[in-house]
Amino acid sequence: MKKHIAQLLKVDAIRILVGKLRLFYYLRIRRNLKTINSEQSFEVTIMHNLKTLKVFGMNRMERIISPISAIESLKPESKILVIGPRNEGDIIRLWGHGFFNVTGLDLITYSPHIKIGDMHEMPFEDNIFDVVICGWTLAYSKTPQKLADEMTRVSKSGAIIGIGQEYSSLTHEESIELLGYNIVDEGTIRLNTVDDLKKLFKKIRTTIFSHDAPDKRSHNLKDGLINNPSSVIAVFQIDK
Repeated sequence: MKKHIAQLLKVDAIRILVGKLRLFYYLRIRRNLKTINSEQSFEVTIMHNLKTLKVFGMNRMERIISPISAIESLKPESKILVIGPRNEGDIIRLWGHGFFNVTGLDLITYSPHIKIGDMHEMPFEDNIFDVVICGWTLAYSKTPQKLADEMTRVSKSGAIIGIGQEYSSLTHEESIELLGYNIVDEGTIRLNTVDDLKKLFKKIRTTIFSHDAPDKRSHNLKDGLINNPSSVIAVFQIDK
C-alpha cells in the first residue's frame, strides 16, 4: 500500500504540492530554517540556493534517479544519500520511485530529512550508503576531489554513485556580467565531461549511465540564462 501511494508522487503536480505544503509547514510554522557556511564551497552558495528554495518543479534530477531506479539490486530500504538537495524535492521524488530510506545533506535545511552539514566533511560513518547522489552540486565545491573522496568514504563497496553537472562554456568574466555575481572563483576548472567526473573516483566497477552533454547548450551572453542547459551525467558503481 505504501508503495502504491508513493507512486502518486511521480505526478509532477502532486509532488510539487506535497513539497510546497511541507516547506510551508517546516519553514513558516515550525521555523526550522538553518544554514551553515563552508570554507570549501564558494561564497555565494547559500545565497544562490536560498533564492530558489521554493522551486520544486525542476525535473533534471530525474535524469539521475531514473537509471538508478532500474537497478534491480536496490531495494525500498536501500540507504540513499542526496548531497545538496536544497529542499525536499529530490527526496520526495525518490519516495515516488519506491525508495524510502533517503537522507539529504546540505548547508541549508528546514526538513527532518535533510541533515545540516558540509559535503566535504560529511557527518556520517564509513561504508553506510548504498547510493550517493550529487546532483548539480559539485559546481559549488572549491575542492571537488575532496568531495569525491568523501562520497567514496561514506559509500559501501559496490555502491552506486550518481552525479549531474550543468554544462557551461561561460568564462569567469561572462558569468559575472550575466548573473551580477560570480558563482565560482576565477581560475576554477569546470568539470564539463563524463570523464572529468569519473576521474575523481579511484575504482569504478561498472558505468551504468553516461550522458555527455551532446548538444553543448550553455547559458551565454547572447541568449542570457537559457531554460534547458545541457547536462553532464554519470551513474556508476564503485569498488573500494
